[in-house]
Amino acid sequence: TQFPGEKATLLRQGWVNTNVVYTGATPDAGKAAYLGPNGTLHDAGPGPKLGEFMSRLDENGYCRVAVHLP
Repeated sequence: TQFPGEKATLLRQGWVNTNVVYTGATPDAGKAAYLGPNGTLHDAGPGPKLGEFMSRLDENGYCRVAVHLP
């Protein structure tokens, strides 16, 4: 939980399970992951590349994403 005024953690290298995927995106293992509208992840540009998808969306709408930021 994030509280007002608290420092936010920035992941630069690693992986996460997330459900913050743009509606209509079709993530799949090996596809590039880009920053989409409103901070969502998208499988197509033109946003900045954040890493790559490591899985498809599961039945709960989550997928694994490898993050590779400089």
